[in-house]
Amino acid sequence: MSSKTVGARTSVAPRDYRLVRLFVIRGLGLTLFLAFGSLWLQIDGLMGSGGILPAADFMTHARSVLGGFDLGRLPTLCWVSCSDAMLNGLCGAGVGLSLLVLFGIAPPLSLFGAWAVYLSLCSVGGPFLSYQWDALLLEACFVGIFLAPRQKLPGDAMRFPVPTASIFMMRWLVFRLFFMSGAVKWLSEDPVWRDFTALNYHYFTQPLPGWTSYFAHHAPDLVHRIGVAATFGIELIAPFCIFGPRRVRIGAFLAFTSLQLTIAVTGNYGFFNLLTFVLCLTLLDDETLRRALPTRCLPALPPAEAERQVQNRPRAFATTGIAIVVIGLTGLTTLTRLGLFAPSNQVLSSLRSLAPFRTLNQYGLFAVMTTRRGEIEMEGSLDGKEWRTYRFRHKPGDPFEAPGFSQPHMPRLDWQMWFAALGTCSTAPWLRPFAERLLEASPAVLGLLAHDPFDGQKPLYLRSVLYDYEFEALDEFRQTGQWWTRRRLGNFCPVWIQE
Repeated sequence: MSSKTVGARTSVAPRDYRLVRLFVIRGLGLTLFLAFGSLWLQIDGLMGSGGILPAADFMTHARSVLGGFDLGRLPTLCWVSCSDAMLNGLCGAGVGLSLLVLFGIAPPLSLFGAWAVYLSLCSVGGPFLSYQWDALLLEACFVGIFLAPRQKLPGDAMRFPVPTASIFMMRWLVFRLFFMSGAVKWLSEDPVWRDFTALNYHYFTQPLPGWTSYFAHHAPDLVHRIGVAATFGIELIAPFCIFGPRRVRIGAFLAFTSLQLTIAVTGNYGFFNLLTFVLCLTLLDDETLRRALPTRCLPALPPAEAERQVQNRPRAFATTGIAIVVIGLTGLTTLTRLGLFAPSNQVLSSLRSLAPFRTLNQYGLFAVMTTRRGEIEMEGSLDGKEWRTYRFRHKPGDPFEAPGFSQPHMPRLDWQMWFAALGTCSTAPWLRPFAERLLEASPAVLGLLAHDPFDGQKPLYLRSVLYDYEFEALDEFRQTGQWWTRRRLGNFCPVWIQE
């Protein structure tokens, strides 16, 4: 690809993506750093030996079910060990690998290592590592391996051309993420999506609202309806612009970015919004970035002669082959979910064999809008009469406490408490071991909370109380400063007693 100097700027061919690749790979490195760092803060309380769902217990059960070592059905490095030291070591290794990606040190190998480590943790993390953005991060890392330049040290990335197939795989991932999020909303026939009132409920029923959610909730009804219409337009129409001309793609990028920015400033979704933005950068090209960003922020392109010296046709052909397989398989799963294709038994078998690797995924967020908000409070007692409340770090509790922001941190226990309240005690089996750890006063689990009302002492009784929460009316809020109004519904689970 040719380049020429015009004044202080370098003009490049529209289909040059080396700058785009640079920002995407660094963005993946940053996202991985945040994801591993956030998980590292919680790993002992979630999966450690004194945690809610110890990974060692899971691996013991897996060995009995699978009959021993089986990397194909359970791809994890925890086959070697599932000790607390191993879990913390994996998180530390993930942080280190993410920094290698961020600073451009052997990015293909570093991305593969980060993918393997994150998959290892997801495979043993149970419900705490089963969110769609965990799967999205794994798939983005996998595709990123083929996008990343084959440099060993930083500063060499611009010499390596970008395989077109790797850009197309990233764009296909963005298409599936957004289009299927819109499709599942419409196909679910959820009445509040169909009558454009979903945003009347979203801001107070989402897993972890922020204080901005309160004011967004009290916007006029017309604003909410326009927001739903815009969401459908962005998720159902804009994805097809990904494969259009350059200006159309830029329009899709702006639409996706505006939606993600709105979600980020009115809720807490961990690293999801950053990751989605990074992936959407592949809708741009180098010329767009050079026009949008100051010259001092951009590296120079190498001479054309140096560029030709690093052409790697075998890698380009291999990337094209991988892209055909990935797009073919994920295309089949997309058509199947839309009801447009009935896969053969052979195809189903292939997809099942790949499922444990969480790399060719299905997406679709908020298919059905929750219209009521349940909140579970955990209360302990020393005598069965006086009950004290455990305070969580991020989920709603005290009605007078303003909802806060936690991103890019992903508080996984707080999220699971929201999911638990959507069902019954029996549909959240992890609640019992959580209660047992509280009765034991496990330091690792108590470390996930904002306040232990017993200061390390073991309570004799523990109960879970379900409340119905809604945002308080504006007039009442102005007078009292109360953010939430709540109504007690009763015990969520039977009372647990210290054995």
